[in-house]
Amino acid sequence: MKKYKIPLQIFAILLLLSSLTITPLAWIGFTVVLIGVYQSLQNRVGNGTYKYPRIFIITGFLFSSIMAITFVQADEETEKAEERVDKEKEVASEETTVEDKEQQDLIKLYGLEEVTVSQVVDGDTVELNDGRIVRLVGVNTPESTIRTEEYGKEASKYTQDKLTGKKVWMQRDVSEKDSYHRLLRIIWLDIPTDDMDEDEIRKKMFNADLVINGYAEPSTYQPDVKYSDWFVKLAREARNKETGLWAFGKNGTTKGDLDTEVDE
Repeated sequence: MKKYKIPLQIFAILLLLSSLTITPLAWIGFTVVLIGVYQSLQNRVGNGTYKYPRIFIITGFLFSSIMAITFVQADEETEKAEERVDKEKEVASEETTVEDKEQQDLIKLYGLEEVTVSQVVDGDTVELNDGRIVRLVGVNTPESTIRTEEYGKEASKYTQDKLTGKKVWMQRDVSEKDSYHRLLRIIWLDIPTDDMDEDEIRKKMFNADLVINGYAEPSTYQPDVKYSDWFVKLAREARNKETGLWAFGKNGTTKGDLDTEVDE
């Protein structure tokens, strides 16, 4: 056994020193080992304070080893956690890239333009932050500017609350501008996945939102008729419920497609 004593001691010393490079806490154990070694030397010359200094050596060695192993395990867990986070970020980034591409494809497919509304002129007319004026196509809200029609102020306030300062998406039907040089546009609150789907129209299109909530009547002018049937359908629903301007009569309070319609 004696022939293995020196190699074992060397191994123990190297292991102890390596633990010092792993974690500062190993220095505590190293200090205890030094105390044990010192006491062992003192015992040899008859000046020792402790009878069993090896206990210090063994305790210090074990403490340093345990601290080193614990630190390594903790470090491995940290690395694994970081790898998981990096992987999740990578997956999220890939999903975002795919989603962005899908959004760009929809924007191109439906001819959408992203804009920001700076202020509202009246219920169916807004001004963009670049100064362009936009007239919502296919609908007509009661007047609230030069002259005031019943429910005009309410319609204007509704549009103001919903659109002022908001990023929206414009879509052209056929015509570019009207005789007042205003852009004729459909306004989407979010990018539609299918611009002719009823659920998408009801939930995402602001022109339709005005009609659904009784702030506008359908108002069709050729050649911009892409959504005219939808606006008429939604207006009939609102009229049957006497929603908004329809509470004032079957013809509403402004000019629209249902003015001459006779109830069956």
